[in-house]
Amino acid sequence: MAKSDASNKDCLVRLFFGRKRYGASRPGGSRLFSLRNYKLRVDQMEDLQLDADEYVVSMADALAIMHWRTKIDAMDVEFVLGSTPFDHNAVRRPPPLQDIVRLTPGTSTFERATNTAPNFKKRIVSLWLLDFDACGPITMNTAGVNQAIKAFIENEPYCPRPYMKDTYSERLWRIFSQRYLETGRKITAGSPSQSLPRQFIQGVMAKLSPPDQLPPRQATGTVLGMSESSGTRGPIPQQPQQQQQQQLSNRTPSRRGQDGQRGGRGSTVGSSKKGPGNRGQGRGYR
Repeated sequence: MAKSDASNKDCLVRLFFGRKRYGASRPGGSRLFSLRNYKLRVDQMEDLQLDADEYVVSMADALAIMHWRTKIDAMDVEFVLGSTPFDHNAVRRPPPLQDIVRLTPGTSTFERATNTAPNFKKRIVSLWLLDFDACGPITMNTAGVNQAIKAFIENEPYCPRPYMKDTYSERLWRIFSQRYLETGRKITAGSPSQSLPRQFIQGVMAKLSPPDQLPPRQATGTVLGMSESSGTRGPIPQQPQQQQQQQLSNRTPSRRGQDGQRGGRGSTVGSSKKGPGNRGQGRGYR
């Protein structure tokens, strides 16, 4: 059926490790099925028993290289599955590094990297990285980390994401985040920016954390979801509470004052954000 449809001749599969199927995207839920820009969700990959670990590792390497070697935010990049014609003699042959260094900047390596005797009837599936036109440069500091986090959150969910609430997705997030840290650590070793890859992972987890969980603690140097539990709640700041109690004690006791006392518990004086220690605290970080 799908093979006989001429519109499916050009097939491009977009890997969505950060999203599951729902509604019309489930089998039989839509008649407008097409293999063009097909979105393959993480639960489908599990059903198909794809080698997801390998794809996730490649994504982590690519993202870390873009962030800390190329120094771009990776905004709107796409990870897709594409095919390459099989070579009768050998697999794709990457040009040696010394040959690339001698090339004039901007020179294409396509002819050097593609197969010389392609067999278009027999193809190899590969992970491709596309669309760099929306990428912007980042600085090697906290501002650059925040820009990279923003791009990660706003981009389509190609990479795994934390808090997906199923064992398969959580395992892929651990593989992705650990590999990202390993690659980022190698790139930034010995430089002032060596702590930035970990700040990126912690920042992503903080932005995507559910309302009932605290964001990762950056002071410990560990990433929640990888090596420690996120169920611990931090201490309530004492100084804002004392200031608030002092203000309340100066008021004339009244029904209005009692209501104000109930509404002020757990919040920070002079701020609309809820402080740690109450149920709504997670929303202040999103």
